Amino acid sequence: MAQTSQERPQLETGIPAPALSCTALNNQIPDLRAALGHPVILLFGELYNDRSVAAASDVAKIAALQEFAQCTPQVWMIAANQPAATESGDANKAQRPELPICRDAKRQTYADYGVHVLPTTVVIDTAGKVLYVLSGKPFNYADLVADACRAAAGLLSPEAFKSALAAQANTKALAAHQQAETLAQMAQRLQRLGKHGLAEDKFKEALKLAPASHAARSGLGRCYLEQARLAEAEEQFRQVLASAPEDADANLGLAAIALARGGDEVPRAGTALAALLARRPRDAELNFMMGRIEEVQNHTAEAMEFYKRAAQALLEQPNTPEIGGR
Repeated sequence: MAQTSQERPQLETGIPAPALSCTALNNQIPDLRAALGHPVILLFGELYNDRSVAAASDVAKIAALQEFAQCTPQVWMIAANQPAATESGDANKAQRPELPICRDAKRQTYADYGVHVLPTTVVIDTAGKVLYVLSGKPFNYADLVADACRAAAGLLSPEAFKSALAAQANTKALAAHQQAETLAQMAQRLQRLGKHGLAEDKFKEALKLAPASHAARSGLGRCYLEQARLAEAEEQFRQVLASAPEDADANLGLAAIALARGGDEVPRAGTALAALLARRPRDAELNFMMGRIEEVQNHTAEAMEFYKRAAQALLEQPNTPEIGGR
């Protein structure tokens, strides 16, 4: 049996980059051999994942920097899921980044590159060797990837690149952010085990280190929600939405609160969630929550349709890697 991406270790640097077993939306297969002489940035992510889309925006800006005019970086975003389509049949451009998108339907490239977290960014040098691998999207993501691309293009010496990475890693803010992300992931595991008290403590510990962490704040809100502490849960979700209005976890949390309270809050939650779902029609959790909202209002046919869409969305994303921040 072939190994899955969860079973493979993260890709090592210094080795020849594995071939890409995926297909671009124009039905062409990207060829790393044709990119020799250019730095390459591979962004593994999904269009339903906020951090992947934000990373794609950063990568597009990096590739367009004037300093790379003589050695234009070759960039591909690799997604396992088919991009959502509009009613006209075109791929949904509202959620699509300005990057060539390749579909890795069988997750072979995900496995070959040992992708465990979304987004994961791989920078390949002009000789076709892996130079840098970055899992997740830390606050200084753009700086890290830009320096890696400079090193891949020969605009930054290996020694200078190592020094730049060391300088970035030694900042207090980065250390606090990384520690907070680790604590939030631990808390999420405790949460899935039903240990909400322990999870709450870990989420609070993460927020002391990084108060702006959406993952930790939404997770804390979810803990409060599981304990029926609705007002406290709502406060956490609304703090997230104040800076990230389309954060899926926070929107789902508010919808769950509306279901718990009932009354006029239910249709209002449905209206808010429908606007988000229109931009992410293949999000399984959003579709399932809309099904619950319709069912509570005795809209049986509509509820069944959303449940079917949720099930289909889940079938389209087997063995999904762990998503940073969700």
